[in-house]
Amino acid sequence: MKKLNKLQINPEKLMNNEELLALKGGYDACTCLCWRGTTILGYLVSGTGDCPSDCAYAFGEGATGSCQC
Repeated sequence: MKKLNKLQINPEKLMNNEELLALKGGYDACTCLCWRGTTILGYLVSGTGDCPSDCAYAFGEGATGSCQC
């Protein structure tokens, strides 16, 4: 274990590349642009590719979106 001042890094707790990609949304994830009416609500990563329902889940009823895979 390395010690950097007061911060200790435990190599057993480090995430490998596959775990980081799964956390991000994986290899096959799509980016969704979500909006309600003419207001852009934001972007999200969709693992399913079903942007309209993912945007409605994330931003509430009335939100829709389109995939940018």
